[in-house]
Amino acid sequence: MLLALLLLVSSQAKVPQRPSGSDCVSGHFQAGGVRLCNLRDALSSVPLVALDGRFDALELGEGYGWVGIAALKDTVVGVLDWQVESSGEELVLLVTTDRGRSWTRLPAIQKPHYLASFKSLELKSPKHWVLKIALDDCADCGVKLGVRTWESRDAGAHWTLTRGG
Repeated sequence: MLLALLLLVSSQAKVPQRPSGSDCVSGHFQAGGVRLCNLRDALSSVPLVALDGRFDALELGEGYGWVGIAALKDTVVGVLDWQVESSGEELVLLVTTDRGRSWTRLPAIQKPHYLASFKSLELKSPKHWVLKIALDDCADCGVKLGVRTWESRDAGAHWTLTRGG
């Protein structure tokens, strides 16, 4: 039980951010008064947050980029995927309740295949969230194609595959 609690706390760590000195070039998303975008080149991708006329970079490693956003009242959830060379094996979710001034990393959601892509996130209530991931094609990879739905009843702390598995 103690190990599970430690893992949950460590997976919900604050994400450092710093002024980037850069402007957005791709992946613009906006919801709940928060504006997100990505700074990308051929070898890196850095998620940015618009704050007070500047863009702060979130320090997650230079490879993640925003792929979606959802908001309900003061809660804004950003969804990130790896964006260098190919997409990643998991989606990273970050949550803010102060309009992007601070972010908390939630437990990652494993995708059925690295080629699967984020489809949508809906915050049905403060605690009930629904996330959809689509696998449209993976060239005989042995993984069932289609849309999978994950649900959380505790604001993203735990996820259950509810459809499409």
